[in-house]
Amino acid sequence: MASPKLKQLAKEKGLQMDRGVAYGYFKGYAVTVHEGSSYITLTTATRFPVPGTKESLERYLGEQELKKEYNLVKTELLNDRITMWFTGLTNPMKKVGAFMDWFFPLLYRYSAEFYNVCSVCGQQIQPGQGQWVMEAGVVRYVHAGCCQKLMDDAVTELDIKKQADDGSYGMGAVGAFLGAALGAVVWALVLSIGYFAAVIGLLIGWLAEKGYTLFHGRRGKAKVAILIMAVIFGVVLGTFVSQAIDVAKMIGSGEIYAEYSQIPALIFQVFGSSSQYRVEILANIGIGLLFAGLGTFTMLKNTHTEVSGRKVVVMK
Repeated sequence: MASPKLKQLAKEKGLQMDRGVAYGYFKGYAVTVHEGSSYITLTTATRFPVPGTKESLERYLGEQELKKEYNLVKTELLNDRITMWFTGLTNPMKKVGAFMDWFFPLLYRYSAEFYNVCSVCGQQIQPGQGQWVMEAGVVRYVHAGCCQKLMDDAVTELDIKKQADDGSYGMGAVGAFLGAALGAVVWALVLSIGYFAAVIGLLIGWLAEKGYTLFHGRRGKAKVAILIMAVIFGVVLGTFVSQAIDVAKMIGSGEIYAEYSQIPALIFQVFGSSSQYRVEILANIGIGLLFAGLGTFTMLKNTHTEVSGRKVVVMK
């Protein structure tokens, strides 16, 4: 769902709204503005046909105080696009609008291609013969025929990947849960000293994904579900282990008279009989899952994109 500020920016710059992004041509260039939870991205679909101009522009941008002036925190120049990330707490959308007014005349000086040069065939698009399409979150203007070619190529590419993939969901799940278990140990140690950290959630997700890959897991849609289950398992296991550490300390200090082998039974006994303890444990798991979700959201989104294949969407 696009925010009112993104819609206002689109109106001010003459852009269209569809699928949660602002897109269209601005000062002759194809642009996409996407608003995330903590950032705004501005992507320009263009090429630099004159050798050296892309590198010259990159050097020039690096010499400017763009972070201070426009809250621009990262710039990526590729062969067919320029992507810029903006952040900030004080009206970042206004900063993006001001940056657009400064930046796009600059592109003209560095001979960047206009929006009506098809990125598929490289030919100029005559009026009425083009189509706005979104691929990998970037909206560009292409010939109608080239749009169909993009769609066909995306389907063929996904079929080739599926045929070449000889991995196993079962082995991938084993690796993912082993990786999450390693992350659970770190989560337990951090939790046992009274801290929560979103970065640990990211660690659990990263280790789960790394385990899935190392055990040669299949790159299909079930991979996302397996990773989600592995992350949940890691958080729950980490919470349980942190409690086991606390009980072990009590046994060691003589506060509780029991054998170390009885620790799991003691935890489940208290969990079943004490509502206060139950609420505390469930709260820890809830916070852990929240942090893990925040930490692994981007990773899971990228994984979903990877297994779903490249998608080409015709914009309205």
